Amino acid sequence: MALFFQCPLCQAKLDSNSPSCPTHGQFPRSTLGFITFVQQDPGYFADHWLTNEIADLPRAKITTAKKFLQPLAGLTPGSLLDVGAGDGVHLSLLRKMHAKAELSGIDISGAALARCYKRVPNASLMLADAQCIPLQDGTVDATFSFGVLAYLQDPWRALSEMVRVTRKGGLIGLWLYPRTRGLSGALFSLARRLVPRLPHGVQLRLADCIVPLLGLLPTASGMHLGNSSWAACREIVLVNIAPPLLFFPTREEVLNKISELGCRILSEDESLPISVWAKKE
Repeated sequence: MALFFQCPLCQAKLDSNSPSCPTHGQFPRSTLGFITFVQQDPGYFADHWLTNEIADLPRAKITTAKKFLQPLAGLTPGSLLDVGAGDGVHLSLLRKMHAKAELSGIDISGAALARCYKRVPNASLMLADAQCIPLQDGTVDATFSFGVLAYLQDPWRALSEMVRVTRKGGLIGLWLYPRTRGLSGALFSLARRLVPRLPHGVQLRLADCIVPLLGLLPTASGMHLGNSSWAACREIVLVNIAPPLLFFPTREEVLNKISELGCRILSEDESLPISVWAKKE
């Protein structure tokens, strides 16, 4: 089953085998086979994945991913899209769940896609912006994003793009961390104001100081040194304190936006932060 591409700049329909836009030219493939729809991002996540490679996925991360993907377990979808594929944890689980499905993923980081490729070499991967997904309208059976929208300049635009590329009757899955209240929220907000301004080396050293305390902190991943490696714990700490952009919506904001985009809420997992699956009407 082929993907149906479109130019992210002018929305022209592109040939599936050799994506080339009459206006904007050829979108090349990397040596690993993923299509480059944007130039390599010079921002935070390009460096993040270059310096935070994790050979073995932590059990806690896999458990959380399985729980989020559970609404897809009983389906027989033809195509599934991971918006923000990262190191490939979700696509690798879906390959075991749906051996014949067309799996695809986008990410802004080439280094992340390289790690994803190692875990899921037969997935269709794209270096692309989640705020302008290079796929045609209504061509994917299910689209999901785990946490990634929070790091975007315009997360609601990315959600709108997820809905756009999903067929009518298809599923949209979304996971976001909500705003933290009280003293812990105030301390976290202070860290968010300060840490992104620090040099990368200082951020790493600060994260290493926090890693031993990770099990005491209200993280959604459930990761700590008792069940994950130091490198995996440090990666979790860094993505929470170091990125320049990090958006924390309320549950009501997420549900309202999904409804405004013509989707019906199917399920929420209240044991996770904001974990919602909806059906495109």
